[in-house]
Amino acid sequence: MTTVSSLTVLPIAAESEEIERVFELYRSNTARLGWLPRGAFDECALSGGILGAFVGDLLCGYMACRIAGRQTVIVHLCVRTESRGQGVARALMQELIESELGARPIRLSCREDYLDANALWPLFGFTCDGVKTGRGRDGTQLFCWSRRPELPLVERMQDAELEGRLRVVLDANVFLDLQQPAEGVAEESHALLADWLQPDVALCVTAELSNEISRHKSAEQREERWAQANQFEKLKGAPAEVEGALQKLRLLMPETRQTSDESDRRHLAHAIAKHADFFITRDQALLACGEAILQSTGIATLRPVDFLIRMHAQQGPSAFQPARLAGTRVMARLVKSETEMLPFQDFSSAESKVSWVESCRTVLLDPKRYATKIVTPEGGADLVLYAVDCTSAEGLRVLFLRTMRNPMTPTIVRRVVSELLTDAMNRGARFVEICGPVSDVVSDALADLEFTCTTTGMRKEVVACLVCVGGRAGPARRGIVIPDPLRMEDVVAMERKYWPLKLVDDSIPTYLVPIQPRWASQLFDVELARRELFGPPAELALALENVYYSGSPMILPEGARILWYVSKDGRDTLQQVRACSLCLGTERGEASKIFRRFTRLGVYRWSDVVGTVRGDAKAPITAYRFAWTECFANPIPWAKLQEVLKELNGSRNPVAGPVKISAAAFSSLYAAATRYEYA
Repeated sequence: MTTVSSLTVLPIAAESEEIERVFELYRSNTARLGWLPRGAFDECALSGGILGAFVGDLLCGYMACRIAGRQTVIVHLCVRTESRGQGVARALMQELIESELGARPIRLSCREDYLDANALWPLFGFTCDGVKTGRGRDGTQLFCWSRRPELPLVERMQDAELEGRLRVVLDANVFLDLQQPAEGVAEESHALLADWLQPDVALCVTAELSNEISRHKSAEQREERWAQANQFEKLKGAPAEVEGALQKLRLLMPETRQTSDESDRRHLAHAIAKHADFFITRDQALLACGEAILQSTGIATLRPVDFLIRMHAQQGPSAFQPARLAGTRVMARLVKSETEMLPFQDFSSAESKVSWVESCRTVLLDPKRYATKIVTPEGGADLVLYAVDCTSAEGLRVLFLRTMRNPMTPTIVRRVVSELLTDAMNRGARFVEICGPVSDVVSDALADLEFTCTTTGMRKEVVACLVCVGGRAGPARRGIVIPDPLRMEDVVAMERKYWPLKLVDDSIPTYLVPIQPRWASQLFDVELARRELFGPPAELALALENVYYSGSPMILPEGARILWYVSKDGRDTLQQVRACSLCLGTERGEASKIFRRFTRLGVYRWSDVVGTVRGDAKAPITAYRFAWTECFANPIPWAKLQEVLKELNGSRNPVAGPVKISAAAFSSLYAAATRYEYA
């Protein structure tokens, strides 16, 4: 019998004596390996793809690999009968992984009835990706296995998508609970699907779950379980990181006795490698070591009920970091498959499926260039699909913007486009262009946002700068021509057309308007909204136009500029100037009448409005309508605000209500908040 210590693993050349011995060993095992022509062995050997394991002159086993594109494919792994169980396969696999061929993704196919072999692959960091039908006459199913030395781009995109949410990994038993009726033990696990958790928690499984599912004897049950697993985010750590996590766990936990115990640890190792926050399990062995695992790896191992209790016990919503579109329960996620995009085929223009699939593949096959996203209301169907060309420095080009019919679609489209404008502004891009034909819903939204038609689509200029009308700098720079005389309607038109352009002149009124953090987060402030556990109703909060109710009698004229000063309340003490909006007008009157008039805008309920006027429905209240809000990358703190007010507005001010400030004060505050230059 051979031993591991005496093994030598060597590459075998195509014209060596050893290649004949490899072919001889293959011929004695064709019943298990299947037929492979001699020329295929030579081809593998020429690329360094045949490894032999020797004890002295005895060939104990071999591995044959070929190169397919950027991947390495294992064709054969064969161990002589009398040498099995002695570490030959492990030695061959380790040599491959450490070689140049192992620097590529590795894949292989293995008959489902080869139980011993299929139990081997997970030990080397392979993941079962599914099944396919073999080419043999019996049509036996083949398990498809893969091993990637580095995270592929799609998984790095997954990291970006999960940013801001707690990564909560379910072990196999909890996953299976969720596929059963919510009764008995499974009821505890089903509580993880509670609505209040979903915007803030990403429920995930690991790549090891696919391996566990592959061990089911029933092909039908395997397919069902794989489909169920695909409903969750799948975390797959790099093999080296997973192995490192396993080494730590082996020091903390008793020796494993069953395959299922080792599999449980690989679930946890993937979660550790992907920096998950929680691992949810009912396995007592893992739970008993929970404190040691937390101290060693940083991941909390909890029962479902204990996790829920911990989430309830959080002291404040700042612990939750939801990934929301503008702080609402509308999610924008990166597209992962062609299947997700197919429903957006444009039947109204007689677009063929072939043509649409070609467009889909254009963006999916080049993820470095295109960021392709789908926008979905919580609990609803996919409504908006768009792909952005990330390589154009001059402007932000959207290859396509598709929608599905839904009452919320027009509002969501407007928000998506406004965020594209914000993205362009942050990148320093000069325009946003929506390419190709668009639906009526998209066309109407783009028209509202001041896009104009071009030969290639619809386009809007983005001018992130201050233009001093008083003559500090040439106003014709970047193609901006200032009317003379400048009327208020000209200011409104120009700032809408070239948003976030700001014109600076004494004739353009600007007001500091105080607003509590909770209303700022509900109305426009994305960063503050991310602190809130419960976001505003999506159909209201996504609107670009909004209304703010105040007890102040001050009237802000249409076209005036609003600098939002976020004050302090019981929990937040921000006291910062955080955003700038364009005032669309002011209405003042009886609270009940004003509220009825603007119910469609904002996120206020009647109880909020009547509270502002201390319960008197007939008392006067002021409604400030606003739009085109720009949140600042560098909010102005209280001390800086007071310094500017004293120097350029004449005196400090507590900002207890709307305060008119000078053009010079506005210029100083806005330039500091955005770091834009004068044009």
